[in-house]
Amino acid sequence: MAPDERLCGFWSYPVPEFEVTHIHVDKGFILSREDLAKSHDIIVYEDTKLFGKFTGNARIPIFYGVVDSTLGEGYYQARLKECKQVDVILVEQDDLKRFTHLGKPTWRFNGCINDRIFHDYGLEKTVDVSFYNKSFHKDAPGAWERVEMRKQLGLFCAEKGLAYACEHQDGIEYAKNFNRSKMTVNLCRVRGSRPYRTMDALGAKTCLLTDWIPIWEGDGRQAGMHYLVYENITDLKEIILKLLASGGWKDVSEVGYELVQAKHTWAQRAHELRERIGEELHL
Repeated sequence: MAPDERLCGFWSYPVPEFEVTHIHVDKGFILSREDLAKSHDIIVYEDTKLFGKFTGNARIPIFYGVVDSTLGEGYYQARLKECKQVDVILVEQDDLKRFTHLGKPTWRFNGCINDRIFHDYGLEKTVDVSFYNKSFHKDAPGAWERVEMRKQLGLFCAEKGLAYACEHQDGIEYAKNFNRSKMTVNLCRVRGSRPYRTMDALGAKTCLLTDWIPIWEGDGRQAGMHYLVYENITDLKEIILKLLASGGWKDVSEVGYELVQAKHTWAQRAHELRERIGEELHL
């Protein structure tokens, strides 16, 4: 997939701050620092579960972008192990203190959107409620809960005569699905884990209704302003009906959209990262 087609905001399109080469690796990869240093100034190792190894002693900084450490103890320990072989730890959504004991620079690297894909397409709001959470293997965290939520929302919308959509699509169509939805529901896989979907939905100008999500420094999002939080399915149904009756979903979607497009695009995140690299690593 070309960089500007990545749904994930990180490193999704060219920016002035970085000239980027995407290196394909397989599970258990082995990469030489000496070889990498011949043509690169820094290496960013993304959290893709393809855990591998860097060999050699060349002084080229390797950054590790940690994302899924909040999904459970096993997820955390696997990523903690990878952190031991890198030079700088970039934490997207976790308590920095869970990594600083390694004695390595540990920086907040807030999530961001690929705003070339997630933006306001100006589509007619033909869907009242959408739920585009992917299903996982039945034994994966949150799998059963998502199946049940999809079912319950479908029954509720049918009963109330609301337009409902839950057919997940990829790429630009995924973003457009958000954009044509008045409200979109998110259900986190586990409490304390914040999926990319929450920011993508805001960036595509839909009113986000989610269970509790953590807020980290630099995030800027506020529950009740940029998105709404529900406690359970009964609470969620009440919120949906109130927003439809009042039209309040429009205000929430507008405020959330403005925040993400101003503060959480890849261009903004890249600028922040480049400045910090210059200030702290003098590169």
